[in-house]
Amino acid sequence: MNSFTNTIARMQKIAAVSLYIGDVGTDGYQTSELYNNCHFRWFGLSLAIMCLPQLVYGVTNVVIAIMTGRFNKQDIFSFIILPWITIKDLWNGESGTKTWEIFFESFPQLVF
Repeated sequence: MNSFTNTIARMQKIAAVSLYIGDVGTDGYQTSELYNNCHFRWFGLSLAIMCLPQLVYGVTNVVIAIMTGRFNKQDIFSFIILPWITIKDLWNGESGTKTWEIFFESFPQLVF
């Protein structure tokens, strides 16, 4: 029975990571199609919405690092690693970093 439970848990992790990668992939495809079809203003808006979670995450990490006195040079580039951290967190069953993507990307997409 334990093996069955482990298999189900692994399938849930694979599904979560696959859905996240699919979501980011379709966002990128939709943004590139807006550019290819000469909808440059919508392209710019879509690109900004795609990059917003990474930007906010990076700025927040830098501010927290400065306030706690543990600022390093690599903290400046922390906005680049959000998708990788999100995939790792989804695999481990955590959802903290997915909140950044939902609040700063999915909600603005709904509004527009």
